[in-house]
Amino acid sequence: MNKACLAELMGCTMNMCLMGYFVVMNWSAFDKAKILSHFVAYITASINIFIFCYIGEILTEECEKIGDITYMTNWYRLPHKTALGLILIIKQSSHIIKITAGKIVLLSISTFGDVIKTSTAYLNFLRTMTK
Repeated sequence: MNKACLAELMGCTMNMCLMGYFVVMNWSAFDKAKILSHFVAYITASINIFIFCYIGEILTEECEKIGDITYMTNWYRLPHKTALGLILIIKQSSHIIKITAGKIVLLSISTFGDVIKTSTAYLNFLRTMTK
């Protein structure tokens, strides 16, 4: 899964960069059909990355909630075997599950912001190289 997420993250970042570049370059000719098609492709890539990052964020938050909710129960008043089971859940929830892209990038909402910034930086680089 992490290799597929990395490929999707890198591919969509490059697609967003190129689609933004094409929108800017076609703006001077004001070709409505091309601008609209490139803008829709840009939005599609953005939504695709956002979904991956949002799922990663939700998974991390839910994993943290499990430990908190389990700890907030009166586990110390439960029978011994049941309390031991809950203690194991609390211990296991301290190791938070996270979705990564290629075991390099943690998928979260902040990663989505970083992808938007990176694609914009690449877009500006392309614009300066073609002037």
